[in-house]
Amino acid sequence: MSPQKRRSLDDAMAASFVYGDDAATQDFSPPETSAPEPPPVATPKATPPVTPKRRAKSRPADPLTTVNIKIPRSAQRWLQDTAQQIRENNPEPVPPAQRVYPQHLIQAAIMLLQAQDVDWESVRNVDDLRNELNL
Repeated sequence: MSPQKRRSLDDAMAASFVYGDDAATQDFSPPETSAPEPPPVATPKATPPVTPKRRAKSRPADPLTTVNIKIPRSAQRWLQDTAQQIRENNPEPVPPAQRVYPQHLIQAAIMLLQAQDVDWESVRNVDDLRNELNL
């Protein structure tokens, strides 16, 4: 209990004894003045914990889809061996997202086909395609 409240209670009890019960209900304490509140301390806004930035994964514009293709076994072995050779060319370990697999070689071949100046409307069969690509 604060000293002011105690004094006020003592005054009320004394008034009750001397003047009767009606005086006890009167408040003899000085008007309570609230102490001036200290100015709010400028606290910096909570910043989220700093986490190391990760490299943003490059997402393909189109979602990947599975395609089953028939190729000669020799072409499959060549794709596997070439991808393995590319992986072995790195003296240090490569993160999984950057490793080369046969599917990446096929994707690169598709990009090469798209970049070629081929009149696709004139191609009617595989021989026409080979002639257009000068193979």
